Amino acid sequence: MITDLRIDNFKSLKDVDVSFGPLNFVVGPNASGKSNFAEALDFLSHAVRDNLAYAVAEKGGFFNICHRRQRRARGGISFSVRTRFKRKENVYEVKLAFELRTKGEEIRADFYVA
Repeated sequence: MITDLRIDNFKSLKDVDVSFGPLNFVVGPNASGKSNFAEALDFLSHAVRDNLAYAVAEKGGFFNICHRRQRRARGGISFSVRTRFKRKENVYEVKLAFELRTKGEEIRADFYVA
C-alpha cells in the first residue's frame, strides 16, 4: 500500500504531498487537479511497471506532463513514493524517488533522470 506520495511539477500539480490511509477519496471543485492526480498515479504505475521512457512517451512527452509554468524554464518533474507491505512476519518499507529534467528548452527536448 502506498503510504505517502509527493508530486512536484506534474501537469497542474505543484508541491503536492499526500498521506494515504486504507481508504481514500479524491474530491474537489472542477479544475482543482483531480484528473491530473489520477494521471500522475497512472504515470507512476507505467514508470515502475515498464520504464520511465515509456511512461513519458505514453503521456505525450516531457512537454505534455511538465507543469505549464516550468516548461520553458527547464523545471524538473519529481516524484517520491513511500510504500509499506507485509510478508509473513516481516514489514517492509520502500521509498522510490526520481526527478526528470529536460536537456534543452525546445518543445521536443530529450529528458534525463536527475
